[in-house]
Amino acid sequence: SAADRLHTSLLAVVSPGYVGNGDDSNEVADEVANEIQIDVNNQKLSFLSEMLRAAGLFMRWYGQCLQSSLESVSVSKNPTARLKSKGMLLLYCKLLDDATLQSSNECPDIPRFASVCIFRATYGNDVVTASARKSFVHSIDGCTFLMRTLLKGDQPVPRIFSVVRNVHHLISAAPESIPKMEKILETLTAEEFSVETEDGNDKKKYGLLGVLVATLAWALRSDPPFPGDPLDRRSDL
Repeated sequence: SAADRLHTSLLAVVSPGYVGNGDDSNEVADEVANEIQIDVNNQKLSFLSEMLRAAGLFMRWYGQCLQSSLESVSVSKNPTARLKSKGMLLLYCKLLDDATLQSSNECPDIPRFASVCIFRATYGNDVVTASARKSFVHSIDGCTFLMRTLLKGDQPVPRIFSVVRNVHHLISAAPESIPKMEKILETLTAEEFSVETEDGNDKKKYGLLGVLVATLAWALRSDPPFPGDPLDRRSDL
């Protein structure tokens, strides 16, 4: 099926030694996700970006167009299940959070496409998607990857928009993620924005609200003057 081909292609491009055998277990994707090594000069990165984009579009098409026309689909017959497994979610997170990919201007915006895949894998109310959302929040600590990316400066606006869309969705669909995101941000900002004082380090902490407000303030104040041209995504933020 199309989902099987996408699943196998994604694993193969990030792990040259991977040989698809129809096994969709989390252990296989977990192993691949933990062993990926990104080379920005690798010609396969363009292919990886296209596969991520295709996977996101497939999950969107199935969830919004096909699934709504079906009365019920068992988990075993849902073709998106392989793309929404815990192992695949971890792979999307690792690609989103990869420092080399985030800072490179020489390759497609793979972190953005990975963020889109996270959104498409966790957006919806069917059994497979609800399970994926639960795994993202609780099993692989996906919120940490989102918060680390949200805090990074000098990123393309479409990538920031995609990350904020994930945060917006989790606040609504998985409110238990809110204290997790708060705690993660407080820890990360205390480490990054600590100020040396006479009494030692003055650890300033910023929670989710403070970081989101700062993101919106940046969107309004950054150059070129807001709202920019028709392709500028700052107004979407």
